[in-house]
Order: sequence, then C-alpha cells, then structure tokens
Amino acid sequence: MNKTFLLGIGEAKCGTTWLHEYCKKAPNYVSSNVKEWNFWTEYFSHGTAATSYSSETNKIRHSMLNTPDFYEEYFTKILSDPKHTITSDISPSYSCLNTQNHQHLKQRLDRYFNLKVVYLLRDPVLTAWSSYKHDIRIKKGNHFTAPDIKEFLQGYDNQLFTPCNYANVIRHIKSVYKEQLLVMPYERLFAPNSNNGLLELSNFLGIEPIEEEKNIKHNVGQPGDLPDWAKREAWNLLMKDPKVAGSYSLIRRDYPDVYEQWMKGIVKKL
Repeated sequence: MNKTFLLGIGEAKCGTTWLHEYCKKAPNYVSSNVKEWNFWTEYFSHGTAATSYSSETNKIRHSMLNTPDFYEEYFTKILSDPKHTITSDISPSYSCLNTQNHQHLKQRLDRYFNLKVVYLLRDPVLTAWSSYKHDIRIKKGNHFTAPDIKEFLQGYDNQLFTPCNYANVIRHIKSVYKEQLLVMPYERLFAPNSNNGLLELSNFLGIEPIEEEKNIKHNVGQPGDLPDWAKREAWNLLMKDPKVAGSYSLIRRDYPDVYEQWMKGIVKKL
C-alpha cells in the first residue's frame, strides 16, 4: 500500500487553499476536481451539511453518500496512474468531527491508503481578521479605514468571533491518528527566515519541497494589517471564551515559538 491519501482538516483561513495549491505543484500528486469534498461532515450528519457544487460533482457526492466504499474507490481510481502516489480531500469542516467520527473514517481509509492527516491552525485573532477582510472583499470591495476596524472589533454583527477550539480538535485527532498526524501552525509555513515548516510538511507528505510557494497566498481578503491596539482589543474579546483561552494555553505548551508570534503586539500591554 504505497498510495497516500491526505486528509486536510485545517480551520478556515488557516492555509487550506494554499495547502491544496502547494500539493498540486508536486509531480506525484493528483487532484480530484474538488478541493473540499466535505464528505465526512455530511456522512456523519446524515447529509444535512450545507454545500454547493456543480451538478457533476453533486452526482459523485450523491454516490459517495449512498454507495458503500464509493468514496475510497473514487480516490483509488484517481490514483491508478503509477506516477501519482498522493491525492487529497482538504475540508475545513472536518475540524468539527468528534473522536468517534475520526475513528470510523480512519478505519475505512486505512483499508485503502497510507493515510496522512494535516491539521492547520493560526493565531485566532488574525484568523478572525482574515475572515473579516475576505468578507469585505466579496461584499464591499473597499479599502480599510478606521471605521472598518471598529466594525471588526464590534464583532461584525457577532459572526466572526466564533471560538477557535484548537485544543479540543487536537485532543480528538491526536488520540486517533497518532503518527499519521501533522499539526502545522500557519506561522511556521510562512515564517520569513525559515523553511522548517515547509520542509516538515513536504517530508511528511512525501513530496518535493517548493520553497518559493511559501511566498504565495491564496484566497486573500482586502489588504490591510491589524494594528497592535486593535489586536489587543480583539484578543481581550476572544479570551472571554474559555475555549479560546484553552487554545492559547495548548499552543504555549506545545509550540512556544508560535505562541511568541501570536502574542506580538499583545504581551506588552498585558
């Protein structure tokens, strides 16, 4: 069994599109016609997840949901060419699955593939900021001004400050996947003076590293950095939720270099 299946369960706005595009540059990688299949989310919710795809893709997904092992056999067929050794399903919605869900899908996928799981996470404040900018780009198309930052801090109608419960997700997936799992902070992939994250990811997946790709961003929002004063205020809002506080504690313990980056612009005012 030498065919690798990458299950991407990174959070939204944490680099999942970049991961998909990065893999597509590898000569031994073959992509299906969809980055996010969201199959397992719908499978475990009995087809109630909200998704929108082309009619052809919907036909495939219908078969996946209604025909035993169709999901695995679909990707097996994609990997039929000997030169292709890795494919993927990278769906942020998989971060909502519980331990029992992951145990079930692991059991199924292990029968067919060399399963690799990548979980991407990112500074919760900058994740919310990135989501806000992405929404502005789509809905408003304007550049940022002070009122936009004020709107962001007011919670953008209370829709963006959804807690990033990294600690809970990692607890679920670590207990199931063990050595099949790579938890990769966004900040390590795009560190300006280091390729360590990129090399670790590439070695884990069995693809050649492409260093120049770390400078390419995908699915970006409007330009604009979050000033330190706004980051501090956003951090104070987010930390009211114990799930977020727990996520910061986990990162501080397991990834101190990443925690230090997350706290830039905040720690001096604590």
